[in-house]
Amino acid sequence: MKHIRWLVWFSFILLSASLMSGCLKKDASTGSASASSNAVASQQTQGVAVPEEDKPVVEIKVLKPGQEVGLSVTKFPPGVEKLSYELVYLSQGRERGVVGSYKQGDQIKRLKFGSCSSGVCVYDKDVTDARLIIKFNYQGQPVSLEYPVAVN
Repeated sequence: MKHIRWLVWFSFILLSASLMSGCLKKDASTGSASASSNAVASQQTQGVAVPEEDKPVVEIKVLKPGQEVGLSVTKFPPGVEKLSYELVYLSQGRERGVVGSYKQGDQIKRLKFGSCSSGVCVYDKDVTDARLIIKFNYQGQPVSLEYPVAVN
């Protein structure tokens, strides 16, 4: 009986540690984990190489699971005042997207997985594989950075 209690306790600790490790994100600049930061890491997909210290700091936060995320850019590359973005995702196996721009000083942009007209929104179903593509010119060259986006 004592062995079974120990096994159950050990399994609980292991499961708890596994679940909690997914809740923390690593801060790219310090390497430390932080539950309060929503900054996400990027993967450069096009253009001249941008040093880490010059990359924009992008935060993407789920506002309404499966329906809406918030986009915030808290640091812009030197000399850049405006970024273009594309939120690309799959809905029931079909690629969908949202495009727009973000200027220095903008507040959180609310990006919907769907479309709105006259204040009525229709949300896409079964949203998966979401990613945000940020585009800007750095040292006169076009750059694209891609960020993963949590849907739920």
